[in-house]
Amino acid sequence: MKRKEKRNSINGMVLGLALLILGMCMLPAKVRADQADLSVVSFIPWFKAWEDGSSEMVNYLGTAGELKPFIIQYGTKTITLPAQEVHLRDPDHPNFKYYLFRMETLEENVNSQWMNGATIKLVSVPAPDGYVVCFSGQPELKIGRKYDSNYVDCMIPLVKEGQKVDISSNSSFISCVLEEENGQDVICVYHNTIPLTEGADYKITKDTTSGFYRYVTITGMGNYTGSKTTQMIVSNPGPSDGTQNPSDQNSDSNQNDNSNSNTGSGTGNTVTLKKGDTFYSGNYRYRITKVSGKKGNVTVIGLKNKKTSTVSLPNTVKKNGYTFTVTAVGTKAFKNNTYIKKVTTNKALRTIGAEAFYKCTSLTSVKISSGVTTIGKKAFYGCKKLKTLSLPNTLTTIGDDAFYLCASIRTLSIPKGVKTIGKAAFARCTSLTKVTIPTTVRTIKSKAFYGNKKLKTVRIYSAVIKTAGSKCFGGISSKAVIKVPAKKVTAYKKLLKVKNVRK
Repeated sequence: MKRKEKRNSINGMVLGLALLILGMCMLPAKVRADQADLSVVSFIPWFKAWEDGSSEMVNYLGTAGELKPFIIQYGTKTITLPAQEVHLRDPDHPNFKYYLFRMETLEENVNSQWMNGATIKLVSVPAPDGYVVCFSGQPELKIGRKYDSNYVDCMIPLVKEGQKVDISSNSSFISCVLEEENGQDVICVYHNTIPLTEGADYKITKDTTSGFYRYVTITGMGNYTGSKTTQMIVSNPGPSDGTQNPSDQNSDSNQNDNSNSNTGSGTGNTVTLKKGDTFYSGNYRYRITKVSGKKGNVTVIGLKNKKTSTVSLPNTVKKNGYTFTVTAVGTKAFKNNTYIKKVTTNKALRTIGAEAFYKCTSLTSVKISSGVTTIGKKAFYGCKKLKTLSLPNTLTTIGDDAFYLCASIRTLSIPKGVKTIGKAAFARCTSLTKVTIPTTVRTIKSKAFYGNKKLKTVRIYSAVIKTAGSKCFGGISSKAVIKVPAKKVTAYKKLLKVKNVRK
């Protein structure tokens, strides 16, 4: 009898310790998100099960064997996250184990990928014994509504084998929202933090607009069942289609969700705008990034008239009594626009986001005003007709592939102030003949000027280059001369791995 009591006592201690460990690892996730180290991007998956239409946290993932690893794709990297054992349920049954996935650091420079539009693709997601993952496909997580921190807190929804999640239940945590993509509103459906796949997890069975409101009904597929109608505010209300407001008792208004409320919310003639709201002013669409009193900042996220040939950004815009400063061009804001020929920015602008003008194949002239500090990854990728490029002295970072395949640029003068020239930033600029690099440059990443066969003259004024990636001047003209400060000739020959280096 005493032996049994002793064993029960030991089991209780083990379970108590496990609860403490899991509580430390899982429960304070939101606190850690707020306190996350801003110099890194971190990813942690955890699990929640939906049983009989209600949700219950699965703190312990029981499995008789080794739980399969998480596999994710981040940028160009495929990352495997093995499950780490937390504790044994019973010392007398050592094969029944509990596992937890720990936080993973994906990168140390938050500005290089995640904040510039890189996604986390869930390639392979495991499930413990008796459960299946609710969603289908390989969802991609991205900066925005659900992941506005560099701490990516990923809630994996599970369901018991043979059961389904009823999306009509208020406890199912299924949300339907409008999000901007290439300047247009698109319907996005989430199960907690996971974006679901149309045609696999749900289908849109009704989509109507009446005045300022859009009513969308989704019906579950796969591991989801039931239907749900959501009311959302539209950016540009057109004439009513005559549709009456749905009376479905499960209809839910998301007017308080920053990503849904595109024109703000309020009563009477007073409209309150907040961070995350989007609106049109003139020919441009904006997203609010900051509000303080009746002032704030906005990011340009698209065009009203897609056939616009000239983009000339204003310093400020006004909306409903607010005055906003235009500080950024958003990720993919003008991507694949084949009509834009000329771009001029404003003095208030600070950032041009990743893929902002990606493959704008008619673009010939770009003048970036003083004040811009960062040009994001692939910002002008594939702008093959771009001939005239004016960069400001305030610029400090030119992102990876920023001007890749800009085949019409002939001469390039990197402005004083730039410290980093990104990977393949000016690669395959096949008309480029001359490049000047200022005294401030410290890093030239791999293949920065790769494949520019006509490049014969390179003048480097910087004496502080510490890092030069492989083939940063690979594939340029065999007759190219690279002139550097006299005291750096020997060092730069070795660093740049090129022969014709002179003072």
